[in-house]
Amino acid sequence: MRTILLFLLVIVAAVVAIPFIPLKTAIDLMQLDRVGFEAAQVEGNLWEGQLYDARLAKIELGDVTSRMSLEDAAKGRIRLNIEGTDEVSRLKGVFSYGLGGAGIDDFTVGMPVVAGPQPIGNVTLIVDALKARFPGGDCEGGSGQVRAYLSGALPMVGLPGEMSGPALCRDGKLTFDMASPSGREQEQVTVLSPTKFKVRLFIKPTASRVEQILQSHGFQRADDGYAYEEERSI
Repeated sequence: MRTILLFLLVIVAAVVAIPFIPLKTAIDLMQLDRVGFEAAQVEGNLWEGQLYDARLAKIELGDVTSRMSLEDAAKGRIRLNIEGTDEVSRLKGVFSYGLGGAGIDDFTVGMPVVAGPQPIGNVTLIVDALKARFPGGDCEGGSGQVRAYLSGALPMVGLPGEMSGPALCRDGKLTFDMASPSGREQEQVTVLSPTKFKVRLFIKPTASRVEQILQSHGFQRADDGYAYEEERSI
């Protein structure tokens, strides 16, 4: 009986000590670098801390406050609520880690650095309520909503300035499937790594003149329209 009581006391002491693990150590243990999260300076502990000049890949997050949540402790997961000060990215969400690997929950962030030349042009992404798990590095259970704002993409074709759609996991990769209100224009962004992604633009033209323009810009015939895709670095 005494041995059992001592064992239980050790377990309780370990659980009580978890919130006071240095935040920097906790970030390393949660392997947040695998999703491109880093900061110039980290202060505090797992219960409450501050990350200065934080980034998600190359996305500026500003100074980020963090606070531990016990909401999923019974499920064997640690939740770290975070919120950034950058007025462009406006990061807010949860990093989690435990059974099932690393994950993100209720993530809202603007990604203004997805830039490039024609024929796709510049793409700004706004992600809302994003959720996903990454056991072994593969994406599972992805959900959320994404909006894409396009500029400089084939102005002579008259593409819409905005597309939207769901976030999901496809073939182990986090993917954003978006379409215009008419559905004739579609864009797919697949996250390949914290610093690389693939973007695919699909268009169903309504005039032969538009078909000629698309072909002259490298679009290939696909199903009942034309598609162009390329890999980019964030």
